[in-house]
Amino acid sequence: MQAFQVGDHITLVFTKVLDEMQRGLVDEDEDAISAPTDRAYWEEKATKKTIALMDRMFEVVREGDPNCELKYNKFYIGLLRDGRANNYVAFRPKKSFVVFEPKLPRSDEVDAMLDTAGVETLEYSTRWANYRIRVTDKDFKEHEDLFRHLINEARNQREG
Repeated sequence: MQAFQVGDHITLVFTKVLDEMQRGLVDEDEDAISAPTDRAYWEEKATKKTIALMDRMFEVVREGDPNCELKYNKFYIGLLRDGRANNYVAFRPKKSFVVFEPKLPRSDEVDAMLDTAGVETLEYSTRWANYRIRVTDKDFKEHEDLFRHLINEARNQREG
């Protein structure tokens, strides 16, 4: 900052010396490449019970997409088809539930279906354009058709 007197007035001149640069989060797909994991990692991070729940949900995925496989990444478990990531749904197993993430644009129709079912939703991810749904074993047993619908819609959106 510099101050100059011009007649009876003082003028201030500001010069920017350094900008603060904020770095965003590492893209999850990029980070997954640098930190591969496996099923054992997730069984330790979550529990075998929630991994089993994720497996049952994945069986619903395979009903409509028999060639896909699970891809174990550091921050989430995604899908592989023909050796390439195809994450129209993702899973984040925790200790007592699985965060299920179908990639769907936010809509009143989907919001209403989730509200009617009474499943717990987390904040919609605008960054990744996906719903985040907290699924327990009980939720999946009671609302398997809802989850099947969401999985099929997400796959249809991805495939056009």
